[in-house]
Order: sequence, then C-alpha cells, then structure tokens
Amino acid sequence: MNLLIEYKMTLKETQQLLQKTQIKLGNTENEEQQNLLKGEMVTIRSWISNLKYAIEWMTTCRQPGTTRGVENRAGYEREVSVDPSILQQVIEGGTLVFEHESTEQEVEREQHKERIVKMILKVLNKKERAVFVLAANQYTHREIAQTLNMNRSTVQKVLARCKEKIQAEGWVIL
Repeated sequence: MNLLIEYKMTLKETQQLLQKTQIKLGNTENEEQQNLLKGEMVTIRSWISNLKYAIEWMTTCRQPGTTRGVENRAGYEREVSVDPSILQQVIEGGTLVFEHESTEQEVEREQHKERIVKMILKVLNKKERAVFVLAANQYTHREIAQTLNMNRSTVQKVLARCKEKIQAEGWVIL
C-alpha cells in the first residue's frame, strides 16, 4: 500500500513539474531554450503516462487496457466437475444408489427412502426434478446453476416451486 501512495505522490509532483515547465516555456523567448523545454515536456508527459498506468494496475490488480481478465473465463474454463452418477440420475429421473457393504436393515431403509423419493419426484417436472436432485445431494445454488446452465435466481425459484408442490401433496419438508 505504501508503494501506491508513493506513486501517487510522485504523479502529483511530476504534474506540478509539467506545469512549471509550461510556465517557463511561456516566459522564454529564446527559440533554442523553447525547443529544449518542449523536449522536456514530452519526457515529463511520458513519465505521467507511465505513472498513471502503474497506479491503475496497482489499484485494479489488472493490466490496464486488457479486455479479458481472469474472472471472464471462456466456457470450457467455467466447467464444474459433477459426479457422473448424479448426472445420470438427473437424466433418467431415478435415485442414487451408492455401493457399499450394508446390513439388511440399512438396505431396507434405503429402499424405503427410494420409494418415497420416487413418489415425491413424480410431482415435479423434468427441470424441477433435476434441480431438486442436485440440491438434495448437497450442491449449492451456484453449482446447480452452473451445472444446469441457468441463473442462480432461477434455481432459487425452481426450488421454491418444488417446495410448494411437495407440501401441496402433503409431504413435510424438514
């Protein structure tokens, strides 16, 4: 931060030097001296330009004049990695089954959950189902929006509609 302050002070001093040189040029009648002062003014203006460039770079943290910053990435750079099984579930409208060793009781409980989820998903249309499944799998609104190529506000509206439809069917959302 001290460097930026020093650059700004130097810019101010350099601008004052330019003004003094302009005054000298106006007061000088000698043609040779006027040519020297004009040469100095060109040099001082280039200093001012360079100082402004450096100050802008330091304050914005971007190279001045560039049109594409890191935050403006191309489509292929904005990809969000998604578990293929979740995408397959979204496409097919099924439920996720993770393979691991489990007891009979756990299997039965999971099957019961799957039946409930299928009944809930029947109420929703395809778009709502996709958003709901990703949200149920702990994806953030931003990640859902990027995955399904929609706005975050759209994701919020779709989830609100899902909640309304599910509650209208008599289900309680915890």
